Amino acid sequence: MSPLPMPSPNASASRNARRHSLATNSAAALRLVDAGLLLYRRGFFSFLLPTAILIVPLAIATGAAFISENLWLFLLLLLLWLPLPLMFLQSLSQITLNLQQGTPFNVWRTLWVNPVRLFGMLIYSLGFQIVAQTASSTISFICICPAIFGFVGLASAGSVGSGGGVVGEVVSVISVVVGIVMLLATYLIAIVVSGATLTSMVYAMQPFMQGKHTFGQAIQESIALLGYRLGYNILVWIITATLFGVLALVVSLAVGTLLPLPLLFVLGSESPLAQGISAFAWVCGLILALPPLPIWMTILYQEHQQARDGSDLREQVAQWQSAQAVISSTP
Repeated sequence: MSPLPMPSPNASASRNARRHSLATNSAAALRLVDAGLLLYRRGFFSFLLPTAILIVPLAIATGAAFISENLWLFLLLLLLWLPLPLMFLQSLSQITLNLQQGTPFNVWRTLWVNPVRLFGMLIYSLGFQIVAQTASSTISFICICPAIFGFVGLASAGSVGSGGGVVGEVVSVISVVVGIVMLLATYLIAIVVSGATLTSMVYAMQPFMQGKHTFGQAIQESIALLGYRLGYNILVWIITATLFGVLALVVSLAVGTLLPLPLLFVLGSESPLAQGISAFAWVCGLILALPPLPIWMTILYQEHQQARDGSDLREQVAQWQSAQAVISSTP
């Protein structure tokens, strides 16, 4: 009998290196998430104010457009929807940087964006979204098609097995359960990929939000930093998009649904006052849930920028030199 093939030492070392890299990147991503949440807590009202300034008028305009069914109001709402997300990202990125550096800031000044630069940012974001959504749809299609064929195959096997007594019934139940699990897993993967695509767009816009880059330099910086440590970037986008979705869902349910629920019971679901308070509570929940994502992407961009230009290494060397000077001066 021939001996079983032994695993190659190189293959084993490569697997160990990949596991170590994944564990290191996951730990770094979780530290980034924790740092962003701590920063959000530190500057809670600073982040909420510009978010409310931008979201509340948009919510009021949306409600008025649906109530009045006015075409011109819908067109105005569309024009508002285009620049406001970029102004929101700009403001929260600047507030994050100011809190990190401990410098004072003016909320109204953080909201200001040069109209020409805003138009260029809008064009770039739309182009990026088209490319990213195309890639996301392709990945989702590749994942969904095998799941659909697998579900159909399992359902067929279950229908065939259902006529074969007890064993056939067991095979039928198992086939249906496995097929449903496959479809749910595929649906969740599609949601995560879509969320990661949106998160990558927020990250890609950071060069426009930070620093004094020209428009061309900002595009070059955006493309360069998208590819820098791409595997780690994708991991961070997936983790933060998932956490953001869960956070938005929990906050929206808690603030927008559960809090006004007693009032809906008292006044009735058809009461305009109850509906208005419920809509206001939902907007408050949205305002609370939105800031973490731009904060995380600002911190990620800062980390990558410092790693590329070596400023983090210079800071570590300076800290080491100051520590050595203290040690040498100690008798």
